[in-house]
Amino acid sequence: EEDPKAKKKGKGKKEVVEEPKGPTYAEKSRWIVEANSYVDVIVEFKASQAGSFDETLSFGVTGRTMVYTVSAKATCAYPEISTLYKSIFPSSKLKKSTDPNKFMVKKFIVQEKVYHYGPLLA
Repeated sequence: EEDPKAKKKGKGKKEVVEEPKGPTYAEKSRWIVEANSYVDVIVEFKASQAGSFDETLSFGVTGRTMVYTVSAKATCAYPEISTLYKSIFPSSKLKKSTDPNKFMVKKFIVQEKVYHYGPLLA
């Protein structure tokens, strides 16, 4: 049985390529930031379940006792379908016409929550 991670190399020889195990996290980091400059900090968020997440990132300056904190908040949710009738049915009316001779054609009636296709021929 062939290994799906294996790549063919030369005359039928295969080399197994290891996939990365995932991101590595440093418990402690030290950056040297020159005066009047800045460092962009990119925070990547990946959740295994839906919910709201809060985390506090702490930064300090060597030789000082003050610790700077940044609050990071993220939300992970499942995709949803819009239920706003205006976005689903752009041509909608609040009430049905009172004129019995007038047919509703391709209109969503908000009061009845019904889409009228108009006269249909069988």
